[in-house]
Amino acid sequence: MMAMEDCISVNNKGEMPSRKLIETDQVIGILDTIPATEGHCLIISKRHVKYWDDMTYMETAQVLNAAERWLSE
Repeated sequence: MMAMEDCISVNNKGEMPSRKLIETDQVIGILDTIPATEGHCLIISKRHVKYWDDMTYMETAQVLNAAERWLSE
């Protein structure tokens, strides 16, 4: 289990090179630095949660909406 101090989204603070794809008040989307496939990206909640289901309904909806917006561009 990842501790908060090991979380890349909590600790990055712009220090690691990344290409920001999308950002809202609640979520950020970046290209993965070690992609599994071309175009592999991470769209994550800005609030730190240990597990996907720890996000609120609204946070989950915002992550999914950001992913849908990114795919349709």
